[in-house]
Parts: sequence; structure tokens; C-alpha cells
Amino acid sequence: MPETEWSRVIGALDHLESESTAEARIPLVPELLLTALIERLRSTLSALRRRPSSPFEAFRTRVEQQFRSHHDAAYYARGLGYSPRTLSRLVGNATGRTAKRYIADRVVLEAKRLLAHDRHNSVSVAAELGFSDPTNFSSFFRNATGVPPGAWQRLHFVPE
Repeated sequence: MPETEWSRVIGALDHLESESTAEARIPLVPELLLTALIERLRSTLSALRRRPSSPFEAFRTRVEQQFRSHHDAAYYARGLGYSPRTLSRLVGNATGRTAKRYIADRVVLEAKRLLAHDRHNSVSVAAELGFSDPTNFSSFFRNATGVPPGAWQRLHFVPE
């Protein structure tokens, strides 16, 4: 939404809120209308604040919501209406990494977080992150970090 429209929404909301709290009591129908308008503007404002302002922000939001079940850049590209190459270029411009690398880094970060707990092993982490085969997860983690998940856990896990 352009800045001028944004400022109009905020201005209208401020005006209506001040009208609704004015000392002079207004008849019931206008009060109900003002209340309805205020709520509508608040929900519009809330939706606008949640809407990503760039293709990368939309991608990042989707990755955060779905990285446990979707590890494929093509999945995110389709969902956002881009070709995989275009999405990778957009993500690369924003982060210096390809979309595939960005997703892999996010999955590795979560894997490390889970492996830092003594109750998790590579099999449970694989299941938690949506890998159907723990061997695939182990290969993925080894390729991304240079060490197998169990070795990483032994090297970095410090019991309390």
C-alpha cells in the first residue's frame, strides 16, 4: 500500500477513535457505525502490518511456517508464484544465498537446536524435521555441517 494511503488509514482511525470518545454523547446509530468503522480499520491495519512488503519477506515467512515439512525451493517458488530460478535470484539479492541454501541453513539451525537437547537423537530430529528416512537427514546434516548429527551432538552438547 502506498505511503499516502497508509497515512490516510491511520488518520481515519485516529479521527474515528477521537469521535467515539468525545464528551458529547452522540445518538446510538452513529455510535454503532463509528464502532464498526473503527473495528474495520483496525483489522485492515492489522492485515497490512502482517503482509510481507517484499518477495523475500514473503518467502522467509513461508519458510518459517513450513520448513519442518517442506525443504524444496521449488515448493516455495510455486506457492509464491515465481519460477525456482526467479525465487533464487530474489533470495540471493536479499541474503547472498540461493533459496535452496537459505532453506537448508534454516533446517540445519533447527536440527542443531533439537540436537542440543539430550532427549533427542538423529532419528527423532529427522522425524521432527519431516525427513521420512533418518539416513536422508544424516546425509543432509553431514553435507551441510561436515559432521554427522551424532558427532555434532557429542562435540557441542554440554549436559547441565
